[in-house]
Amino acid sequence: MIQSSEIIVDNTCMQLVGRPEQFDVLVTPNLYGNLVSNVVAGLCGGAGVVPGKRACTAFGQDSLLHRHEWCTVI
Repeated sequence: MIQSSEIIVDNTCMQLVGRPEQFDVLVTPNLYGNLVSNVVAGLCGGAGVVPGKRACTAFGQDSLLHRHEWCTVI
C-alpha cells in the first residue's frame, strides 16, 4: 500500500536532516524541489552526486540534473 502525506517545505528540510530514512520518494513543485534538492545534495556530498528526473508534459527523461536546469520542449 502506498502512503502519502503533505508537509510544509521548512519541516521537510528539517526532517530530511534529522531522519532522512522516513522518505522513500519526494514529489514537489519546482520551487520547493529546488530547496529540498539543495538540502539533499548537501547531505550526499554535492549536486553532482544526486540523480533527478525531468517531468514535462511532452516527455520524461532520466538524467543527472543540475541546479536551475529547466525542462525545454522542442
